[in-house]
Amino acid sequence: MIRMQSLMIKTDVLRAIGGFDETLRCCEDDDLGIRLAARGYRIDFIDESLTEMRRGNYDHLFSNWRRIVRGKAAVAIRHRALLERTLGRGATRRRIARAVRKAGAIRGGVVGRMLFAGGWLVGGFDQATD
Repeated sequence: MIRMQSLMIKTDVLRAIGGFDETLRCCEDDDLGIRLAARGYRIDFIDESLTEMRRGNYDHLFSNWRRIVRGKAAVAIRHRALLERTLGRGATRRRIARAVRKAGAIRGGVVGRMLFAGGWLVGGFDQATD
């Protein structure tokens, strides 16, 4: 997973891939990371924590679970060919199902449990590849 808070990108690279997609209302960072990798840019990392992410009361970030699922689904569908080629057949469906499960876990209650279970039913139990 690419954390935008600690990513360093050269300006010319960001311009070459068109920057963040402003049409996406959610998950534009997922899309940017996929486009970087798909265009062959080397993504490297330092195996040391250089930033801290305070989690505190961040419910407001995930309060609109429908928007999160729609955003994750839009990015997965947009990059379907790449996902299926690199992660195998059904990767797009599994990615969307994972977003539904995550939304269910965040949402909680009866609706959350139904979403979570639905994500498992649709995505299957083979989650190790993506």
